Amino acid sequence: IVPDYYKYIDYLLYSLGEVLSEIINLNIEWIFLYDVREKEFKQEEELKKTIKKYNLINYKIERIHGGSLSALFYILNYVETPYIFYLEHDFVFLKNNFNIAKIVEVFDKYSFVNKILFKKDGNTESLLWAYTDVDNNHIDFLQEEMITEIPLIQACYWSNNPHFIRLSFLEALSKKVYPTEYNNLFKENKIYSGAGGYEEPIIDLYKKEVSTKKWSDVKKFWGTFLYGELNESTYIAHTDASNRYDTECEQLGKDWIINVFNK
Repeated sequence: IVPDYYKYIDYLLYSLGEVLSEIINLNIEWIFLYDVREKEFKQEEELKKTIKKYNLINYKIERIHGGSLSALFYILNYVETPYIFYLEHDFVFLKNNFNIAKIVEVFDKYSFVNKILFKKDGNTESLLWAYTDVDNNHIDFLQEEMITEIPLIQACYWSNNPHFIRLSFLEALSKKVYPTEYNNLFKENKIYSGAGGYEEPIIDLYKKEVSTKKWSDVKKFWGTFLYGELNESTYIAHTDASNRYDTECEQLGKDWIINVFNK
């Protein structure tokens, strides 16, 4: 979690509902990463109050310099668990009926599952990164029949919006995308990702591989899935802390704050 504004963390934690209770019961560690860059983070005490409000005990707060790319390298350097539940500060869950223990079970059981995403415009074929492979074959967008524990959809999709990811896959992917000197830049606090986050070069690689290889081969490495049923409405909405966007997803997030959080 990369909180720029503590109130957005309040929205996010509230939206998790029973999922948050499950996280607490499973004693999963929270790592709150905030970006200080050129100035000190002035809301740390407010953040601690918010954490206490939701009875989070197993947590730590870490400072980073350089946006979500720095968060990525923090994970690669310091996180040792096999899987990560990655959350961005200005998203909320419109639906929180997923079970983390079941998701972990799927990662444990099916080695071809590397990333489970929540797609902010719903479980449709809109806004995917590719629709055909090198042979012009249509890329599967199908309910995954082999996995029955949770509903998953095969998809050619990538985002750093809320997701679950296998750490070993993230490590292998990062070696493909980022030169080794990036890690030194991270340790020297000289890394910065800009507004696009760490996802842009990964998406570029994904597109390139799909355009030059068969989808059947590409998906063996990437193993990306959407959570939920085909054509199901979105699980997440963007509350847009930076006020840079104006799409249906942001409106859903703003409506959620008014109608659910502030009811």
